[in-house]
Amino acid sequence: MPGRNCWRTARASRLSVLVDADAYYRAFADAARQAQRQILILGWDIDSRLELTRPEDPNDALPNRLGPFLDKLVRLTPDLKVYVLEWDFSLIYALEREVPSRASFGARTHRRVHFKLDAEHPVGASQHQKVVVIDDSVAFCGGLDLAESRWDTPEHAARNPLRRTHDGKPYAPFHDVQLVVAGEAACALGDLARERWRTATGRRLAPVTRREANVIDGSELPWPRDVGVELRNVDVGISRTLGTHGKRVEVREVERLYIDSIAAAKTRVYIESQYLTSRSVTQALATSLTAPTGPEVVMVLPRIASGWLEENTMSILRGRLLELLARADQHKRLRVLCPTMPGLEGGCINVHSKVMVIDDRLARIGSSNLSNRSMGLDSECDVSWEGTTFAAREHIDGLRHRLIAEHLGLAPDVYAQAEERLGMIGAIDSLRQNDARSLATLVPPTPTPSLLANDVLPNERLVDPESALDVDRVLDTLLPEEQARSASGPLWRTIAIVLSMVVLTLVYRFTPLHEVLDPKRLAQLATPLRNEPWMWGAAVIAFIGAGLLSFPLTLLVLQTGLVFGALRGIPIAFTGALLSGTLTYGIGRLIGKDTIQRRGGRRMRYLVSRFRKSGVVAVISVRLMPIAPFSIVNVIAGATGVRFSRFFLGTAIGLLPGIISINVFGASVFEAVATRDPKGLATAAAVGIGLLCVGLWLRRRLGRRVHKRDMYPERRGAAAQGVRA
Repeated sequence: MPGRNCWRTARASRLSVLVDADAYYRAFADAARQAQRQILILGWDIDSRLELTRPEDPNDALPNRLGPFLDKLVRLTPDLKVYVLEWDFSLIYALEREVPSRASFGARTHRRVHFKLDAEHPVGASQHQKVVVIDDSVAFCGGLDLAESRWDTPEHAARNPLRRTHDGKPYAPFHDVQLVVAGEAACALGDLARERWRTATGRRLAPVTRREANVIDGSELPWPRDVGVELRNVDVGISRTLGTHGKRVEVREVERLYIDSIAAAKTRVYIESQYLTSRSVTQALATSLTAPTGPEVVMVLPRIASGWLEENTMSILRGRLLELLARADQHKRLRVLCPTMPGLEGGCINVHSKVMVIDDRLARIGSSNLSNRSMGLDSECDVSWEGTTFAAREHIDGLRHRLIAEHLGLAPDVYAQAEERLGMIGAIDSLRQNDARSLATLVPPTPTPSLLANDVLPNERLVDPESALDVDRVLDTLLPEEQARSASGPLWRTIAIVLSMVVLTLVYRFTPLHEVLDPKRLAQLATPLRNEPWMWGAAVIAFIGAGLLSFPLTLLVLQTGLVFGALRGIPIAFTGALLSGTLTYGIGRLIGKDTIQRRGGRRMRYLVSRFRKSGVVAVISVRLMPIAPFSIVNVIAGATGVRFSRFFLGTAIGLLPGIISINVFGASVFEAVATRDPKGLATAAAVGIGLLCVGLWLRRRLGRRVHKRDMYPERRGAAAQGVRA
């Protein structure tokens, strides 16, 4: 319904589903060869080094890599222009991306290949739409970027020599799905892509007319020749997610269609997704499962996330929602599965697709994951079609059969016959195999022991936000209300912290944990590395990277002390913290005070008021009183115009006592507990109490001084005038 759960509907004269990147990349290359006027490419990641066909055809006159391929196309076709729009990605992904991509697509290609990085999105968002439009006649949309480490075939062999990056590095099997449409639907996706280009660059691109697209006898010329037409003359809906940005209001069509579709399901809900962290979609599924009668629900997800950070954030959030669904599944209509392959390291194929099939009534393919950020923050684009005709219903059923059969390693008709007799869950259960390619029950892996364990991971509003960043809301989540009102904090919190330390000490002493975390053992492991100069540099770089991720500084300082010892840990942590602070301070200068004041709330204004004093004492007081996380304080300091010299000096003075105490006191407690030395424990406790008293006294003195300056600004002004006189 346009205006509710989709942007527009348009007629697709042809429609086909391309399963896995081998089919998509071949189809894209073939369609692009036929382009006459315009190729539009939107992507989260676009890599000029991507090999489009494997193995490469030696008789092909065009290069096989994406960048040279596009360059050669425009040189051979005088009227052709190519527009490539890639997300201006976060520094977190710098090691995974082609850098600089601007040079690869710009300086190294013909002037009619236009490349831009798109940063026109809310703070913390990404441009996640994956759309290619050729001459407004044929368009591709789905979960696949024209990027590396995605190519694979439906066989998903455990070891395929063709599944490698441009420099020959192998990667795990990768499953994804892309849709190709022609006709008015392609024109509509072209309008979406051109609007993105206008927003990012300020330039309007003219659409391609039907005559310019060389439409002959009603057939779209760029249709890939090796792709059969699965469905003709079907209306499709285009659904978007767009976060609030500037004058643009939030668009949540993707989320609305998920919720509406699940509510309308009668017999079967089939889902493939990279993530499951969306609270709203999970709640819709839970409501359906709780009802006495309703559809079977099968979800195919990856077993593990790609990378340490995602494993310890998105996977943990997924685990919480899977527990919610398990409790709701009172009538045993749910299966959560992952595709497995014998001989594969980790055992599970990487699922990156974003697919939903509802009964024989609706299918959708697009870029949106079942994550909060896909519902209201990142830009997304999904295409759906309904089973309004017999052919369309057969096609929707056939798509589900095809996908499940691929995961089971069977022919689609074998699975279809079983589903007709036993239902979706019954068919899957009866056809699953233990010693062959199959679908296994998803048992989420235990998160690797780290500082981001399940019990300390913050609310999903920080890890997986559902809307554009509200700074005040973020601070509300990071900072308890009581802490904002009182710099010193209530007595009960201090007592709770001390008791927690005692409990942790007892747990360490009387459980096998003391064997795993034995300081001597850790020291032996670290000895070969702790004296290496490069290891010191790596630790400092870790501080800088952690600052960009707003990682807890205290925990990093403690780890540094345990690995390097107090004498080396103090200078390493101090240097790393200052460099991290300097970098995030610079980011604040780029953001500017206006942005902070416009987006900030009560607590942000409190910090701004502190920094307006711009004195070294004000900076020290903010460092010693935990008003906000380290990186956020640095950004606000830069944005509000604090002089760098005062910021640097105040930060250095404010951090040094904490870094020294954490290293000395933390290491001494650890060693005393490990050696079971009563005298050492007593000494460590005395030192700890002394440091605590000094810290509380200093914080109170500074708090009173700053409070007086805030309450009686005329005294400060008079004193300043006297000094100037």
